[in-house]
Amino acid sequence: MQLETFSFTMQKSVAYQYSQAFSLSDALQKLASVQKEGIYFRGQAESTWKIYSSMQREWIEKELHHRFGSYQNFAEALLNYAYANYQPILKNYCKLITDISIFSTLQHYGAPTPFIDWTSDYLVALYFASLGNDFCHRKISDEIESFFSIYWVEKGRGAETPENDLTDINRTLEDANAQLEQIREDWGSVPGSDLKSATQYKTWGNLPIILMRHGEDKLMHIENRRSNLQSGLFIYSSDPLNSLDKRFSSSAKSLAELPETDDLILPKIHCLDIHKSVLPQLKAYLSSRSYTTETLGLSTDDWGKKLYTKFLSEPHS
Repeated sequence: MQLETFSFTMQKSVAYQYSQAFSLSDALQKLASVQKEGIYFRGQAESTWKIYSSMQREWIEKELHHRFGSYQNFAEALLNYAYANYQPILKNYCKLITDISIFSTLQHYGAPTPFIDWTSDYLVALYFASLGNDFCHRKISDEIESFFSIYWVEKGRGAETPENDLTDINRTLEDANAQLEQIREDWGSVPGSDLKSATQYKTWGNLPIILMRHGEDKLMHIENRRSNLQSGLFIYSSDPLNSLDKRFSSSAKSLAELPETDDLILPKIHCLDIHKSVLPQLKAYLSSRSYTTETLGLSTDDWGKKLYTKFLSEPHS
C-alpha cells in the first residue's frame, strides 16, 4: 500500500494556507515575518510529500495491520521491546525511562515513532528541507516537483476557541498526575500510582492530536540532545492512516463559522513552497549561519534503526 501524495500545487492550495517563494530573500522574509513564540515549523524536501509520522509510513507501506492488528498494538509492542532490551542505552538519553521519553529518543535515532518533528526555528526547518536535496542534479518534470516545502502551525490560529487548539500534553499529564497524587495521599504508594504511570502511552495514546514541547518536560523526562540542538518538539497523531492535513482542515475564522461537532477542530496548516533553484544559495546561507550536521547533532549513530530491525525480526503476540 502506498502513501498518498500531492500531484499538483492546486491540491496543496486547497489542503493548506498556501503560498510560494521563488527567491531565497523572499522565502526568508516570509518565514521571518511569522516566526514568534508558539509557531512551529517543519521542512520537507519534496512538495509532493504529505505529512506522516515515520510509524504511519511503516504501518501503511508494510501493511503491518496484518501482523499487529491495530496501530496502538504496534506502538505498544515497540515500546515494550525497547524497554525490555535497550535500557542501558535509553538511560543515556532519558531522565527517566517512560513511554514518552522512549519515543522521543527513538525518533532521533532511526526507529519509527508516532511523533512528527517540528521546530521553533525556521532555519532548522530549512536545513532539513535542503538536506540531500539538489536541484542541479534532478530532472524536474512537473510543476510541483520544482518545490520543497516549509510548513508551520500555530496554537489558537483561526477561531479562538479551546476546541481548535493543539492539545498540550503537559495539561493531560498534569491532570493524570494530580489524580495519582490523590491516590497516593489516600492509599500510599500503591502499584500504578507513580509518576511514570501518568506518562504511559495508554494515558494519551488515543488523543487525536497532541503537542509535546521539550521546554516543559517536567513530566516527560526527556533529555534528548538532538532535539534540544534542533529547537525541536513533536506533534502526535493517533490516526494510523490519514496525513496531518486531514486533521488540520478548518478554515473557520470565527465562532459563527464553526460547525456543530464534537470532533477536534484544527485550522489549516500553513505551507510555503520554495522553488528548488534557490537550494545552492540556501545551503551556503545556512552554512554561514552555522546550521550544519555537526551543530544540529546529526551523527551517523543509527542504533534505533538496528533496534527496529531486530524488533521486526522477532515474533510478537
